Amino acid sequence: MSSGLAHPTPFMGQRRAATNLPVELLEHILDQSELTFRDVLRCKLVNRRLQDVISRSLPLRYKVELGAYGMVDGTPEMRARTSTVYRMKQLQACQESWNRFQWTSQRTLTFPSWPISLLDGDLLAMLEGEDLKLLRMPSKFRNLEEDEKVLHELALDDLYIDKALRLLVSIKRDPTDEPAFSAALLHLDTGKAHPAAAIPTLVQSLTSKRTEGWSFAMSVTGPYLAVLFQNFTADYDAEDWSTRTDWNEQEDTLVVWNWHTGERMMASPTIKCCCIRSFIFLDFGRILVGHITPAPSREPLLRVIKVKDGDVEVSLQDADHTFHFPPILIPVLAADVNIHCEPTPTWCPGEDEETLFSVAPEHRIVVITLRATQDNIFNSDSYTIVVLFHDLMSHVKPRNSPEWLCPLKNHTPWPKWGGKTRLFYPTSAHGCSDLLSVYGTRFISIPLERSRTMEIIDFNPHIIRRRLSTQAEAEADRGTEVGSSPAPGIDMLAPWYYAMALPSRESLGDGMLLGNKPDATSDPKHNERESRSLIVAREPLQVPIWIPTEAAQRCHLPYTSYEIPIPMDLNMDFCIDVMMGQDTIVFMFDNEAGDEYTWTILSF
Repeated sequence: MSSGLAHPTPFMGQRRAATNLPVELLEHILDQSELTFRDVLRCKLVNRRLQDVISRSLPLRYKVELGAYGMVDGTPEMRARTSTVYRMKQLQACQESWNRFQWTSQRTLTFPSWPISLLDGDLLAMLEGEDLKLLRMPSKFRNLEEDEKVLHELALDDLYIDKALRLLVSIKRDPTDEPAFSAALLHLDTGKAHPAAAIPTLVQSLTSKRTEGWSFAMSVTGPYLAVLFQNFTADYDAEDWSTRTDWNEQEDTLVVWNWHTGERMMASPTIKCCCIRSFIFLDFGRILVGHITPAPSREPLLRVIKVKDGDVEVSLQDADHTFHFPPILIPVLAADVNIHCEPTPTWCPGEDEETLFSVAPEHRIVVITLRATQDNIFNSDSYTIVVLFHDLMSHVKPRNSPEWLCPLKNHTPWPKWGGKTRLFYPTSAHGCSDLLSVYGTRFISIPLERSRTMEIIDFNPHIIRRRLSTQAEAEADRGTEVGSSPAPGIDMLAPWYYAMALPSRESLGDGMLLGNKPDATSDPKHNERESRSLIVAREPLQVPIWIPTEAAQRCHLPYTSYEIPIPMDLNMDFCIDVMMGQDTIVFMFDNEAGDEYTWTILSF
């Protein structure tokens, strides 16, 4: 049987033959096939016989649960050492710990000064002086033990890590007359040159005369390393943004290397224009750039850029695809477009780690925060747009397709893609523009006002479908009237998002399922450690006054909201930022005097 069922196969085409096969043979064929989550659900729709076989088979049900939660299975070695029953129980327990916000370990770190830091999945990197501390966060349910190491004598201005590639990118400004920067490609285990890098140090010179105010944004996907060099000095020089005349002199330059060979794929003046504010990799060959067009239009845009072979120039105006935002009403000016998405497209567990399961790279959301101002940078306003990665990519030309080679440049207006997004405007309930942590399809929203609750928001469409189906079945069993139409926004979810009800841990036998139980998020019982959850599909309650109301009327992509009581030992009045990994949340605080920083790390 073919491993993919996107196209008709002999097995799928012969429904009568499949129906006449013995149940044991059907189960064996399906179990031994390398089926994806979508393949199993398509099999389920062929006929009731296949549906019954899938419902009886624990390996197939486990595959459904992995896909429903946006996970991929562990390594072959781990699968050989553990039973499917055990992995199913651990998967369910992992999801319950998040739904009920019941962490399994807690750690507190104190720093005399603010460390350069980032979190890659479950690896936390913190730079204090010239010492880089690497902490691997434990995960009780994914079979990860806590680990710690320190790399010494690392003088750098910024860093980036890719745990799976064991890569540490160290950015440092060279003390020369012209701004010149070096990116050292180091190994995470040794701090020495990475053996996969033919040229251990990459160098980039910029034409700007500014020597201060530089910042760096970095990302690695497979063999490609992209670095965005930004200078914000000009941003703070002018008090009145409406009268600025130097918009087109902004020094933002995006450079892409093949870090394996040291070849520069795109460089200065490649992809250079005013106000390139952020970027993410969409896949091996494409980058999504958030930028603002030159004055006087100052239009915020998302552009899809192809990574081309050779040190060639690429203009943003020649982008393969452009996404447009809702119009901004004059006299407000666009000031910033920030894109965030984790994990990267090629993220996977490290070779030295044998986890039971991990987040699938395609199971993620793209979070876009658009900031605008009417007078100056200190009086700005913003809103955040969330879109499923799958929905965003549905507008982009598929790789290696005839459309891929077509020179025609595509534009997607806001009405065409805005209907599958969710718009958040910062209020006491959604402070997601200032304190925002994203991983997979989850993010954390911290209230702007003093509150003893926070919100974990999950855009996983499979779980939304499951919960709606469970609720509908419960209403039908009680004989109550079920609504004639789905909740607003739910109808946009494709049928294959539906997943069968999660089995209870007590119902797991030796390879068979004896019964079903609604998932933990549908349980009406709560205690002080459990969250209150609901599906939100309504329109945004508030929108910024500087965008037309009709532009936000359909921005109601459904999500599951978990209202979480804030632990009593966390003083959110002094919370500066939050980071979230696969099974980790890091809360960062300062003290009242501002001379000490405390990090509280929760692991699930």
